[in-house]
Amino acid sequence: NNVARDGAQGLLVEEASTNLVPNPRFEGAVSSPRQAPTGWNIFTPAGTANIIGSGYEGGWPYIEFQHSHSSASTSILFYSGIAVTAGQPYTLSCGIRSIGYTSGDEFKILISFKDSGGSTTGDFQHVVTNVEDHKRFLVTATAPANSVTATVELRAETTNGSFPATARFYAPQLEKKAYPTSPI
Repeated sequence: NNVARDGAQGLLVEEASTNLVPNPRFEGAVSSPRQAPTGWNIFTPAGTANIIGSGYEGGWPYIEFQHSHSSASTSILFYSGIAVTAGQPYTLSCGIRSIGYTSGDEFKILISFKDSGGSTTGDFQHVVTNVEDHKRFLVTATAPANSVTATVELRAETTNGSFPATARFYAPQLEKKAYPTSPI
């Protein structure tokens, strides 16, 4: 099954694919009071996580996510319970653009594979520092033995705590293959 898509350089023909992230457009996000998009959760072991806003930029759905704390720490926006098959390759791709950045801050996309008891069988990530323009990043990994679910994580981390780390995350996509296709 090939799917024809109109690309900027002409006609792009790719095989059909499925995005395993159920809400890649971040529907249901509210900035005040802070409410994660439908199906997504926020984990902040220290500091404060804020959803500054959500919308579309250049046709891409995004969420603007901010983490602040007085010392080095992390906030995580995550979607868990995505069914996977052990031994199969998966690719997570996501656009990122830094909005507020201090030297040393990091933004990450991460796939965390879990067994039936919820224990981690493997974590695979791509680390991004300052990205002034929207760029798409990816991480590819084979689901380790005993993996039955995956969690997709979008992380904002501060290293010095003097300013909040803020990024726009665009259209996260998890596919059951060793390479990404165009956003679905």
